[in-house]
Amino acid sequence: MGQKRCDRIARSERGQSLILVTFGIFALLGFVGLAIDAGLSYVNRVRVRRAADAAALAAASELPLEGAAQVRALEYLEANGYPCGLTVQTVNENLVYTCSAPETRVEINSGYPESYITGPDEEVAERVIRINTTPYRDDVYASNSANRIEVNVQQNTAVFFMRIFGFNTIKVNGRAVGENINNLDVVLVYDVSGSMEFDTLCYGCWTPVTGQTYPEGARWPLPWNGPAEGPPAHCSGSGTHLTYGGHPYIIIEAEEYSRNNVSVNRDQYALGMTYWVLQRNGGTGLSTTVLPSYLRNDTGAGALGRDTRGAYIAHFPYRNHVGSDGYGSNCTWADLTNGQKCLRDAWVTSVGGPYDTPRVDYDFQVPSSGTWYVWGRGQGRDGGIGNLMWGINRNPIASIRSDANTSFEVRNGLLYNGATRGGWRWVQLGSQTFSAGTTYELNLWAGGVGFALDRIIITTDSRTPATAINNDGNFTAQVLNNTANIDNHRTDRACDPCDERFGGWPEGPGGNQPPRCVIPGFPVDHPSNYRYLHDIYDDEQPIRGAKEAAARFIERFDPQYDQIGYVTYSGSATIVSELECVRRRGVESCTMDVINTYVTSRVRASNASGSTNIPHGVRLGIDVLSNRTGHYGRPGAAHIMVFMTDGETNQLSGVETPTCYAQDYWPNNIGNTTIDRSKDCTVYYARQARNNGIVIYSITLGDGADIELMQYIAELTGGIHRHAPRPEQLDPIFDELYNRIFLRLVE
Repeated sequence: MGQKRCDRIARSERGQSLILVTFGIFALLGFVGLAIDAGLSYVNRVRVRRAADAAALAAASELPLEGAAQVRALEYLEANGYPCGLTVQTVNENLVYTCSAPETRVEINSGYPESYITGPDEEVAERVIRINTTPYRDDVYASNSANRIEVNVQQNTAVFFMRIFGFNTIKVNGRAVGENINNLDVVLVYDVSGSMEFDTLCYGCWTPVTGQTYPEGARWPLPWNGPAEGPPAHCSGSGTHLTYGGHPYIIIEAEEYSRNNVSVNRDQYALGMTYWVLQRNGGTGLSTTVLPSYLRNDTGAGALGRDTRGAYIAHFPYRNHVGSDGYGSNCTWADLTNGQKCLRDAWVTSVGGPYDTPRVDYDFQVPSSGTWYVWGRGQGRDGGIGNLMWGINRNPIASIRSDANTSFEVRNGLLYNGATRGGWRWVQLGSQTFSAGTTYELNLWAGGVGFALDRIIITTDSRTPATAINNDGNFTAQVLNNTANIDNHRTDRACDPCDERFGGWPEGPGGNQPPRCVIPGFPVDHPSNYRYLHDIYDDEQPIRGAKEAAARFIERFDPQYDQIGYVTYSGSATIVSELECVRRRGVESCTMDVINTYVTSRVRASNASGSTNIPHGVRLGIDVLSNRTGHYGRPGAAHIMVFMTDGETNQLSGVETPTCYAQDYWPNNIGNTTIDRSKDCTVYYARQARNNGIVIYSITLGDGADIELMQYIAELTGGIHRHAPRPEQLDPIFDELYNRIFLRLVE
C-alpha cells in the first residue's frame, strides 16, 4: 500500500511540473517576443525620426513660402517610405496639393486658419502625418511668413511574437522642427600663420595682375630658348662647349632636371613624402653687364638663369618630420648607401619614411676624358640644416653638410659668406673620372629642410667658378647668366616641350616664346596642352585655395539680410573687416559691390607669416559678433563663427594672459606649458562664445591641424567640424556649412 501511495504522489508531482514548465515556456516566449518586437520597433523609430529630420530640413529651405515647404516635406516623407498619395498642381501661380492614400491621415496646420485635413480617423490610419507652419508666424494671419516648420510622423509598426498577447501593431513617432534663418551675422576667422604657405609648390611662378582675379594673372614658365617645334640648343648636340683658360664648362640649370622621381602633382603626394620643385621667387637675374655678384643677394632671390627672372629648385619636406641626421629628408646618408631605401617603421616620429628620398637626375656628356669637378651653387636653410647627397648613375658618392664647418654656411636660417649675408655659394661636390662621348647621369638626393640649388657646373678646372671667372667680365656674364649656346647633350624632360616647367603653348608672358606642346591624341587647343595650368603655377598654397573658397562662400550671402566680417590670426589676431553691412551702412547701401570691396578683396589680399595664436582668433571673432562691442553685431541675428586652421595652437598674446588660466579647460593636456595653456585658453573663449549665443563651425586643413581641439570647440557651441586634407576640398565643406548655417534642426 505504501508503495502505491508513493507512486500516486510521484505521478501527481510530475503532472504539476509539466504544468509549470508549460507556463514557463509561454513566459519565456513572451519575453523573447517582447525583446524582438522591441528591437524592431526601435529600428523603425530611428527610421521614422530620420525621415522627419530630413523632411524638416528640406522643407525649411523653401521658407518663408509655406505651401512650397509643406509640399517639400511631403515629398521627402514619401521618398523615405511614408507616402500620403501626393499630387501637386500649380493654380494661378500657387501650389495646390492633395493627399489620397487611403491608409494615411494628413493634418496641415490643424486648428489654425487655412488648415488641410484628409484621410481616415487617427485610430484606424496606418500613419498620421502632421505638418505645421502657422505656429511659427509672428501673426497667424500673415501667410508665407514662418521661419520654422514642424514635421511629425506617427507610423503603425507590425509586431510578430506579441500577437499571441493580442497586439498586432505598435505606434512609433518621429518629430523634427526645421528652421530657416533669415538674418545672419557671420565672421570668418582665418589662419594666416606661416604654415599656410608651407605647401606652396612654386613661389613666384604665378603673380597677380591688376583687375584680374585668381587663377588669371601672369605665369612664369622657364624660357625654352629654342624653336617652337623643336628642342633648345643644349639638347640638339649641335652646339659647342663653353671654354675658358683651356677648361671646358658644362653649365646646367638646377631647375631643368631630366627626371624627378617624385611627382609634384598635388594629388599624387602624401604625408611623409617630400619633393624637389621649381622656384622663381625674387626679382631679376644678373644682367650681362654686371660683374661677379654671386656673393650678393640684391636681385630678389639672387637666382641665376637663362632669362631675367632666374630660377632654382628647392627641397620641400614636411617640417614636423625633422629628426636625427636626416634633417627633414626621407633618407639619411646611411639609408641611402645601405640599400634600405629609407623604409623605416617609425617614420612619423623619426627620420626616414615609406618613400624613397626625392631625387633629380641630369643627363650630360663631356667632350674629353679625364678628371672632372662637379660644382653646385646653392644654400641651406633652417638654422644650418641642409644636406645635399650626390652620385653618378644612381651610385651615391658623397653627402655635403651645410653647417659652419663645411661649405654651405648658414646662421640663423640665412646663408653667409664671410661677412656677406644672404648670398649663394659655389661648393665643389667632388670629382669624378669621365670618358669622352659617354652620357652620364648626375643624381642629387634631397637631404635637408628647404635646401636650394641654383646652378650646376661640371668642368676640368679645380678652382671655384667664382675664382676662375673673376678676371673676365664677358666670360663672367656667360657663366652667371648662361647666355651662351652651350651644348650639354641634355635628354628627357629637360628637352620635352610638354614639361610643365616650360609652360607649354600658347605664348607666355614677358615676350618669351614657349614650346608648342601638343600631346598626341589631343586637339591643338585642348587644355591639357596648356602646361601653364599645372599645379606648380598655383601659388601660395594652401592659403591660396583657402582664400578662394572663402571668397566663393561670401558671395552666396544676401547683403540685404546678412552681415559678414573677417578676422585673421597668426602670432596675434586682427579684425580686418567689420560686420558688413546692414547695421553699419544701412540696408539701402548693402550690395555685393560693398561686400566685395570691404570683405572679399581683403580676404584675397591676405598673406601668411608667423605662429598660430588660435585663442586670440576666437576672442576677436566673439568681439566682432557681439552687439555690445561696437562692431555692428545685431541682437536679433543668428551669430555664426567659421573658424579655420591648418595647425596647432602654439602662442598666446599678452591680452589673453590674465584671463585664461582660471583652470584647466582642455581635458587632454600633455605637459607642454605653452601648448597646454594655449589650448586651455581656446576652450575658455569657446565657452564665452557659447555663453553669447555664438555657434562655431570649425574647419581643419592639411595633415598638421589639431583636429581634436577644433572638434571640441565646435561641439561645445552647437556647431560642427569638418576636415579638408587638401585646399581643393574646401569648397564642398563650405557648401555644407552654408546649408547648415541657414537650415538647422532646432527640435
